[in-house]
Amino acid sequence: MSPLERAQPVLITGGLVAGTAGSLLAPVRAAGRVALLPLLVALLATVFVQVEPRAATRVLRDRRVLVTSLLANFVLAPAAAFGLGRLLLADSPDLALGLVMLLVTPCTDWYLAFTATARGDLAVATGLLPVNLFLQLLLLPAYVVLLGGPFVPVDGGAVLGSVGLVAGLPLLAAVVLRLATSPGWRERVLQPRLATMGVLLLTGAVTAMFAWEGAQILERPGVVVTLLGPLAIFFLGSFVFAQAASRLLGLPHAQRVTLTMTVLARNSPLALAVAATAFADRPAIALALVAAPVIELPVLALASATLRRLEPAGSA
Repeated sequence: MSPLERAQPVLITGGLVAGTAGSLLAPVRAAGRVALLPLLVALLATVFVQVEPRAATRVLRDRRVLVTSLLANFVLAPAAAFGLGRLLLADSPDLALGLVMLLVTPCTDWYLAFTATARGDLAVATGLLPVNLFLQLLLLPAYVVLLGGPFVPVDGGAVLGSVGLVAGLPLLAAVVLRLATSPGWRERVLQPRLATMGVLLLTGAVTAMFAWEGAQILERPGVVVTLLGPLAIFFLGSFVFAQAASRLLGLPHAQRVTLTMTVLARNSPLALAVAATAFADRPAIALALVAAPVIELPVLALASATLRRLEPAGSA
C-alpha cells in the first residue's frame, strides 16, 4: 500500500473534523449535501474498476477465512442488527433502520488501511473485497425490507431503485472502462492513480457527509449517545467472535487480523447513499449513518492497536 493509503484513517478523521466544523455554515451544509452523492458514485466507480473478479480466488487458499467472514457479515450481523434495534432502539425507529443498513454492509474501503496497519493478510483482505461488495449490493434491498420494515414503512421498489442508481452508474462506468483497456495498462498506469483517487474521494465523501449532517450531530449529540450502546455491543461481540473463531480454526496472526477487520468495519458511505435517495423524507436515518463513523473509526483504531500488541514475536 502507498503512504497515502496507509494514511487513510488519519485523512478520514481529518475530513470528519473539518466537515463537522464547516457544517456550522449554511453554504457549507448545502454544498456537502449536493457533493455527497456524486463523490460516493465516483468512489464506487474507482472501487469497481479496481476489483478483479479473479482476486476473489485469493481467499480460496484458506477457505476458513472466507466462510467465517460470510457467516459473520451476512448471517450474524443482520441478526444482531435486528435484535439490537428491537431491544435498544424501539423508541427510535429511524435510528433502528439506520443501524440495520449500517450493520448489513461490510466495509469495502477503509478496512484495508486498518488491516495493513495491524499487519494483516492484505492478499486475503483484497480477495474478500469483491465478495463483500457483490453480496451486500445483492442482499441490501432484501435486508432493508425484511429487517427494516418492522421499524419504519419501507418501499421495496424505492430501495431497489436507490441501490440500482448508487451502484448501477459506477458499475456501468467500470465495465465500459475495463472493456476499453487492457489488463496490463490498468495494472501499470490506471491502478496506482485509482488507488490515490479512491483515498481522496473517500476522504471527500466523509467530509461531505459531515458537512451536510455534522451540525445536526452537534445539535443532537444524543444521536451518538443512543447509537453508542448498540454499536458498542456489536463491535465488542464481533471482535470476540473473530478472536474465538481464529483460535478455533488455528488461523495465523495475519489472517486473524484480516478476519477481525472485515467483521468489524462497516460501509457507512454506501449505506448513506442509499438512505439519502430511498428515504429522503426521513433524515434521521441518514443522520444515524453519519453519526456511526464517529464511533466506528476510534473502534477500528483501537482494534488495530490491540491486534498489533497481540502479534506473536517474530511473526511480522
